[in-house]
Amino acid sequence: MILDLEIPDALLLSLDKNSLADEIKLSYALFLFRQSRISLAKAAHFANKNIYVFMEECKKTISR
Repeated sequence: MILDLEIPDALLLSLDKNSLADEIKLSYALFLFRQSRISLAKAAHFANKNIYVFMEECKKTISR
């Protein structure tokens, strides 16, 4: 499935399109994983990260 998302230029905060897409995918993968809607492996795959990198991202967001 492809999802088109319109984001105003003022909200891009100097990110290019690919970086923004990566951040959105990571955030959504973290959200789904925390909600126990997908497994760790599926969340890491969705975010295009290996499991160990994804686990580090989980730790970072918990400590905020």
